[in-house]
Amino acid sequence: MDPKAWSGREVVNVGPKGVRRWVARLKGAEVETTARTGAGKPRVAVKAYASGMAAGAELIKTLRKKMLEDFVYLRPEAGVGELFFAMALPGGGPADNFDVSADGQVLFVGAGRGDPRAQLVRASLSTGEVQRFEVVANPGDRQLFIHGALVSADGASGVYGLGAGVRAVDLASGAWRAVASVLHRGQEHVNPFCVEPQRDAAQQRVLLVDGENLEVRAWGSGARIFQVPIGTATAECRRIALSPSGAREIGEYRTSGRVALFLGAEGPGLPSSVLAALETVRIRMAKGFDSLNVAAASAIALHHFAQNRWMKD
Repeated sequence: MDPKAWSGREVVNVGPKGVRRWVARLKGAEVETTARTGAGKPRVAVKAYASGMAAGAELIKTLRKKMLEDFVYLRPEAGVGELFFAMALPGGGPADNFDVSADGQVLFVGAGRGDPRAQLVRASLSTGEVQRFEVVANPGDRQLFIHGALVSADGASGVYGLGAGVRAVDLASGAWRAVASVLHRGQEHVNPFCVEPQRDAAQQRVLLVDGENLEVRAWGSGARIFQVPIGTATAECRRIALSPSGAREIGEYRTSGRVALFLGAEGPGLPSSVLAALETVRIRMAKGFDSLNVAAASAIALHHFAQNRWMKD
């Protein structure tokens, strides 16, 4: 954080005591802070330091402390490319697991990459109000790894991956329930940190891996809509995922039995948790291309597998 960039930027806290505002200004080797609660009279304090650099370091240190107390920077009138919202997370760890509700009003963050103080954070992007929920570890977990945080369209609930499972959380009370877990089958290794729930564009359904099944569930109720097994390949049916990162080229893959083919959308493709549970193949691409649309990819793959069966027959 650049002290000069943050000098004069007001942060706010919305809580039981009303709206509290705090701003720090860098003035040479001094830091001037102004605090105000509601419509009360501003309280101004000035503190001198040995140098401008020391004053800047203290400004950032004090600002971060305030933001860990649920003060946030919120500037609704920000233009394109300008800073709109900022908040602090426990331990200063990365927060690459976040989502914004469909109406743009709620930010949901899963903060925890091995940090024992992992949290779920719900922040209102209209008022700046922040709610934090401590994450309870799974039995036997020594570290808390959160991944794949998603928020519902109305911002009332969230879904997130924790270790080798998926949980749903009520963002009003913090109450949570486990909805899925990934199994380790025999010598097959499933990376638990890749178990990321996915959702449809309408934010009404969730795609996840539970045990040895790929499932689609309703967001609110958790009711199962669709299920298909993705266990290890059997003599009855080979379960094969098509992906640009596939382990083998499809032309080298030979099977004369039944095949269940899994395909993802162009670009993002299939979730890593699904790829980890299946055999994977790829289509050789021309230079400059990294993926095909699902219609073209499925046509190539289905022709290949149908040809294999025809040659056997």
